Amino acid sequence: MSYHATEAVTLRRWRTQEADALYLLFTECLGKVTAKARGVAKSTSRIAGMLQPHNRTHVILYQKQEDQDILSVTQVSLVRRYPHLQGDLKSLTLAACAAELIDFCTGEGEPNRMIWSLLTKLLDFWEENEATEAQLAAFALRILKETGFEPHLAACAKCGVQERSEWYYSPERGAILCPGCRRTERLALSGGAVSTMARLTSGEKLSALSFGEQDVKDMLLFLDEHIGYHVGRRSRALRVLQQIAVPLNGESEP
Repeated sequence: MSYHATEAVTLRRWRTQEADALYLLFTECLGKVTAKARGVAKSTSRIAGMLQPHNRTHVILYQKQEDQDILSVTQVSLVRRYPHLQGDLKSLTLAACAAELIDFCTGEGEPNRMIWSLLTKLLDFWEENEATEAQLAAFALRILKETGFEPHLAACAKCGVQERSEWYYSPERGAILCPGCRRTERLALSGGAVSTMARLTSGEKLSALSFGEQDVKDMLLFLDEHIGYHVGRRSRALRVLQQIAVPLNGESEP
C-alpha cells in the first residue's frame, strides 16, 4: 500500500452508486489517474466543491495495491479555483476541450511534467485573460506533438510543395495534400490555417502570427478530424465550440 501526495487538475467527474463519485485527475507527479471520493454527495462534504472540473487541488491518494486501477482520495486542499473561467460559456467549453484532449492523448499513470505545465499555465492565463479558440489550437498542437500524434503540415505529403492558398487534409497520412495531389480528401483548409498550425508546431509564438477568423475555424475543423482519426475518440466539447461564433480579437498566449 502507498500514499501519493500531488497537485491535480480535475478533468472530469461522474457519479457512482450512493454518495460516491469518480474523478479523472491529471496530476503533477502521477500523470492521469482515476480516483474515487467517498461521500461527496452528502451536504457535509467539502471535497465535492474542491474537486469541481478544472479546479487545481493538492490531493493525497491512497493505493492499496500496485496494480490498482482506481485510487482513493483521502485528503484534498484547494490550490486554485477558476470562477471567471467556470462562469463563462465559451471559456468553460474551451477548458473542457483542453481537458478532453489530455484525457484522449495520455495514458493512466504516465507522468508528464511538460503537459502539466502547459495545462496549469493555460488555465491560469484563461482566468485572467480572454480565452480564445486560437489559444486552444496552439495548446492542442503542442499536446499532439508531445504525445506522438503530431500532424505533418510543412508541405504536401505527396509532391512536397510548401505554399498553396488551399490545402486538403488526409486523415490516413495525418498530413496535408495540395489540390493537385488530392484525390478523395474532402476537408479543405485555408493556406493561412495550415501555415499558422505549421509554425505553431515548430515552436513559434501565437502572438507573433497573423491569421483570420476563417483560419481559426479551419484549425478547429482540422483538430476535430485529426484527433478523431488518430487518437480514436471524438471531442464533444470541440463540436460544441465550433457552434459558438466569436469575433476574432488580438491574440496572446500563456
